[in-house]
Amino acid sequence: MSVLVLSALSACPEPLGKPCNADYECPGGEECTEGRCATIVTPSEGEGEGEGEGEGEGEGEGGGEGEGEGEGEGEGEGEGEGEGEGEGEGEGEGEGEGEGEGEGEGEGEGEGEGEGEGEGEGEGEGEGDVELVANGTFANGSTDWTLQNRPGPLCTGAPIPCDAAITFDASSGALAGGVSSGPSARVAFQTLTLPTSITAAVFSLHVVQDPGSPLDPQNVTIIEQDPLDTSGAGGNQNALRVDLLDPATDPFTGAILFELAAPTDAIDLTLTNNTAALRAFLQSRAGGTVRLRIAIVESTFPWNATLDDVSLVVTR
Repeated sequence: MSVLVLSALSACPEPLGKPCNADYECPGGEECTEGRCATIVTPSEGEGEGEGEGEGEGEGEGGGEGEGEGEGEGEGEGEGEGEGEGEGEGEGEGEGEGEGEGEGEGEGEGEGEGEGEGEGEGEGEGEGDVELVANGTFANGSTDWTLQNRPGPLCTGAPIPCDAAITFDASSGALAGGVSSGPSARVAFQTLTLPTSITAAVFSLHVVQDPGSPLDPQNVTIIEQDPLDTSGAGGNQNALRVDLLDPATDPFTGAILFELAAPTDAIDLTLTNNTAALRAFLQSRAGGTVRLRIAIVESTFPWNATLDDVSLVVTR
């Protein structure tokens, strides 16, 4: 802001003085005007300038971001929030008359916050075929299997001693039941864990055996050698059978819950059981466990038997 002050006075002579002419000069400070000496007043000027400026700026910014991610077969949630504030003030003053003042102030504030959370959980067995038998090819010998012999109690001595030592042999990459030296009862078993959902099931194994006479597994529900039919079950009581049992029961005497295979003649064959009855049985115990047991009982005559590729596949 500029202020210009001018002060001007018109030439105003003093009261008439002494006469004057070209031959007479007026005293100092006076001039001869119209024949008279007079004092001339010179105009004067005054200037003043003043400037004032004031500026104020304020800026505020705030940003907030949040992200959340979750993986797996489950759910994931994420939330994010952001807040921002800004303030600004400006003031200015100006005065003139040769003086100038200016002031400016500015303030700015910004805040931002962001939060994000994500969680994911997934559980599930999925779908498809699942093999329940471990080391069913016996590629790792007897790993995952328990091999046992039951020496009694129905033939403990004369007239027919039992073979109290013979068990299955899995060292050849198959489960072999060689010829015993007397009546014997042996088992190979493992515990299977069933999925919670079962829509189909297929059991299979390859059997090679050469009994001299037909076997009678229907008479052998307890795995024990009984050459004299002391139990009164009837028949010769010779059997090769594969069953499912409750894991909490004795592997020789436990009740048979489901019969998987019980061949009676000389064969070299892959046996399969994919019946609706098998599926229904496994469904009734879904989420639990069962014992898979292979047994050979030789009460009145020995024979060779070899088993391989034992498998129980379920579809979830």
